[in-house]
Amino acid sequence: AMKIRKILSVVLAVILLVLCTACSSEGSLDGKYINMSSLDDYNFVFENDGTVIYSQGGTFFNGTYKYFDGKYEIYIQGEGPFLSTKFIGDKIGDTLIISGGIFVEREFKKYIGSPESNSESNPALTAKEAPASDFHIFESDNGNISIFWYDGFNEALRIPAEIDGKKVVEIGAIGTPSKGNIKYVAIPDGVTTLFCTFRGCDKIKTVTIPTSVTKIGLEAFSDCAGLTSITIPRSVTIIGDKAFENCTGLSNVYIPSSVTEIGYDAFSGCTAKITYKGKTYTRDNYEDLYKAINGN
Repeated sequence: AMKIRKILSVVLAVILLVLCTACSSEGSLDGKYINMSSLDDYNFVFENDGTVIYSQGGTFFNGTYKYFDGKYEIYIQGEGPFLSTKFIGDKIGDTLIISGGIFVEREFKKYIGSPESNSESNPALTAKEAPASDFHIFESDNGNISIFWYDGFNEALRIPAEIDGKKVVEIGAIGTPSKGNIKYVAIPDGVTTLFCTFRGCDKIKTVTIPTSVTKIGLEAFSDCAGLTSITIPRSVTIIGDKAFENCTGLSNVYIPSSVTEIGYDAFSGCTAKITYKGKTYTRDNYEDLYKAINGN
């Protein structure tokens, strides 16, 4: 009898563990869910700490969410003409079916892959890869490739993922000849670091950054006045000095919680509203943003 009770206790413990794990997994959302019901630009970015960013037409709103009685209750804080709204979400696999506000059972699909942004129309994604001969190339001791100084004149620049079978991992300053021509850029998966890359390329409208990028470094997008939106992937941990300096076309920027280091003049000369971990900052308190990210 004692042996049977021990066996039953072990079985019960295993069942409870499985149930708890399932509940925890079910109740936690983490990632970007994009609108699948129409071409409208609506999406949600959920953090596993219970905060959420809601994007409507390129404008970001802060909120919170919780799992209750088999559904997700999502509360978005209003601002200006946008009223505070409560949404209800049912999760089926990687799809959230959301109702409330302007939505009636609208489907939002978890976005997985590279690039993260679905809202940008980027001709560079389907353009022919720029030839290796259009770049200056540096090969490191481990065989990886850094490229810089683009000699081509294409408006839509699709950067090669490999050169002679070796991965491109860094992109340096694109250089003077192409600055006035580039409007659209697709960075390939595998690139990890950008530094001084598009400095002064003031005609750029759209850049697609893959989820392999971990560092947006020094002056990577400085003086890109034509850039009106940017999606910083959740792989990025560092934003360097003057990374977005004088990007005057940006109006709203979402910085994912993965970013833990930022240069103190990363957004100098900008007027964008910047959202980080559920709080929105303006140019008057960018210093508070930098302190929040850097932990001081």
